[in-house]
Amino acid sequence: MKKEIKSFFLFLLIGILPAFAISCDKGDNGQTDENIPEVETTSITSITSVSAISGGKIISAGGSAIEEKGVCWSTEGEPTIDDSKTSDGDGDSDFTSELSGLEANTTYYLRAYATNEFGTGYGEKVTFKTGEQIIVYGPKVNDFEGNEYKTVVIGTQTWMGENLMTTKYKDGSAIETTTTDDLWNTLEAGGYCWHNNDVKNKDTYGAIYNWYAVNTGKLCPAGYHVPTNQDWEALIANLGGTYLAGGLLKESGTTHWIDPNLATNETGFTALPGGTRNYFGTYGELGKVAYFWSSTVPADDNATYWQMSNEHTGLTNYKLNKASGFSVRCIKD
Repeated sequence: MKKEIKSFFLFLLIGILPAFAISCDKGDNGQTDENIPEVETTSITSITSVSAISGGKIISAGGSAIEEKGVCWSTEGEPTIDDSKTSDGDGDSDFTSELSGLEANTTYYLRAYATNEFGTGYGEKVTFKTGEQIIVYGPKVNDFEGNEYKTVVIGTQTWMGENLMTTKYKDGSAIETTTTDDLWNTLEAGGYCWHNNDVKNKDTYGAIYNWYAVNTGKLCPAGYHVPTNQDWEALIANLGGTYLAGGLLKESGTTHWIDPNLATNETGFTALPGGTRNYFGTYGELGKVAYFWSSTVPADDNATYWQMSNEHTGLTNYKLNKASGFSVRCIKD
């Protein structure tokens, strides 16, 4: 009899254990581990004092479609989506994440994440430390009229830290100007103006120049020139790539930029949104976009300019009619 009782309890125990094990594999909502997405954290690159790039790879979407993915980070512990995070879309494709607004000289912990209807899965935790925030100023420089500009050293380059505002070339000759839209469109010589024909914009945003003024080779102070495409590309490479460079170059805050302004001005370049005068002569985008000419001679009727906007951290180049009016930053020879 005792042997039969022992056999019964042994049979009962064998039956209960698998059910207990299965219940332990379920989450708070009854989902199993197989329902949660599996994600791998991408190694961190392009680390600056205030930004970095990471991302992730979806190994498995789990029991349903990925609704959100990105990376999350914090300065201690195991980061979750309740901490700082990026949101890099949905679906099961690999993704790249741009971190911004970090503190200089700070250690961070980061994980990729992916969320579906059953919950959030996390990749392995990685650690990185941001760099020191150091702005290196060079000697000030004056144009022919005596306007003084601060300069900043970025890598091996020395840039003016303010927009050019001269109305004379470095040989003392005058640059043409007009407040009339139609006349601006017909200028085939170098021309300048103040945004909205208001000289009050001079001290903050500098002057707007057409490409013909750039092409004279006489626009910048002695020892400086309007940057070529190669100059701009070297600057971008030194700042971790086109996706981050604009944020590191733009003036931070919303004193001059329209909110939101994704910028840290880590470099001291202090790019300002001087807007444009289009080739029809009308003005626009003050506070929203910083446009800067390149001096590289184009192969067609359009000339190259470089652009930063309030809503992005990138620095990109485009081409437009030579009669367009943009800001100018000079770089040391």
